[in-house]
Amino acid sequence: MASERQTTSALARSLLDLCRSRKLTIATAESCTGGLVAGALTDIPGSSDVIDRGFVTYSNDAKRAMLGVKVTTLATFGAVSKETATAMAVGALVRAFVSCHKSGRKLALVGLNHRVHNVLHLTGIAPLFDTYATVSEAEAGLA
Repeated sequence: MASERQTTSALARSLLDLCRSRKLTIATAESCTGGLVAGALTDIPGSSDVIDRGFVTYSNDAKRAMLGVKVTTLATFGAVSKETATAMAVGALVRAFVSCHKSGRKLALVGLNHRVHNVLHLTGIAPLFDTYATVSEAEAGLA
């Protein structure tokens, strides 16, 4: 039986291949995973053609300062919620890709789950929560 590390590595590789085939660029916005999602992806040689950057925002202050998550979102829904994850994804996309010159669509991965392979698995099947694919969609979501 494959170890969790092997499973995580296989999922990361699959996600990178999927993003390459669809010309997607990734930014991560993590909380509970503490940068482990970005770490799993960047452990794969050649991932720099897909990965742009990552934000580790464990505290609510960091979520507000680095990703623009509103105080009211955190107070109303909590740090581990679909609403906060969506705000983190929007913030990552807006901040990462406003000046990004890579072509193609953009994807934000949000790590609110303590188990990295669960985040990668869910994301590999479909975007985790509601993410926005372009900066204009992200900015519209902020309005």
